[in-house]
Amino acid sequence: MLRIIVIASGLMALGQAAVGAASAEPKYGARTKTLPSIEIRSDEPEVDAFLNMTCVAPLTLDVRIGGEIPKGKGELDPDSLTLSDGTLTTKIIGASVKSPDIEMTGGTMVLSSLQAKGRAIAILTSGKTIEIKPATGASSKVTLGKPATDALKAFIAKCS
Repeated sequence: MLRIIVIASGLMALGQAAVGAASAEPKYGARTKTLPSIEIRSDEPEVDAFLNMTCVAPLTLDVRIGGEIPKGKGELDPDSLTLSDGTLTTKIIGASVKSPDIEMTGGTMVLSSLQAKGRAIAILTSGKTIEIKPATGASSKVTLGKPATDALKAFIAKCS
């Protein structure tokens, strides 16, 4: 990072010119971050996670959802899922991505960003059976169960 410190008032104009020239060039740094995340996976052997969620900012979650449900090609093609718990319904719009387990399962997921206080999160944490309808294909139903639902609620609370 370039910093210019002007010590004498006579150098002020020179210092300002140098700062102006230096600020015309973009300055970037890089750092590694460990972001809080959660994975919800069936206890069935050799299946994709149903949900991978990462807290990227307060109240903002990057979500990969639906690994157990065939959808999309996993080539960043536009994709969506409709979630319903019988009371609330919402559509998650994103891109089809390969699941982290693609080498074993061949699965894909929908990648999207969601708000922690949005309808999709309300459905995922409702404790009810969730109907998942891919953009194409048949609907599936998932019941996360109390331990997974409670863990998801706690994770989202930490992201808030």
